[in-house]
Amino acid sequence: MIEGFQGEYRWLSNFWPAIIQVSDVTYPTVEHAYVASKTHMPFSPQDLKWFLSLSPGQVKRVGRQLDLRPDWENSKFTVMYELTKIKYGNANLKLQEKLIATHDEYIEETNHWGDTYWGICDGEGHNWLGYIIMQVRDEIISENLK
Repeated sequence: MIEGFQGEYRWLSNFWPAIIQVSDVTYPTVEHAYVASKTHMPFSPQDLKWFLSLSPGQVKRVGRQLDLRPDWENSKFTVMYELTKIKYGNANLKLQEKLIATHDEYIEETNHWGDTYWGICDGEGHNWLGYIIMQVRDEIISENLK
């Protein structure tokens, strides 16, 4: 069982550097792409350059200030799934190999900051990010068997 995205499993974190190409923008992490997806407000070229220069932690804090798109609550799971597929896709083969190497281990996004939607905090939560990562892993393994 993999509990938490720390130490040797830090690369499972959405803060980990990975090429995330969405439309015509290349984001440095899943966190950047996820937060940008929260709004329909277009970024000016200057704002986008500033946004892409932020650390993942800074981006997360910016995301708390955005006006969310109206369908966000119904879309966020699908957005995270699609971004996770990109993270472990062909643009990031080293991450894909590391994910495959976890075989069938249970992956839990254990955290201490209270996220019980994407993870587990104090034994409570849904662990949706962990389930998405395991689903993407299973899809990659199945595709590689063909």
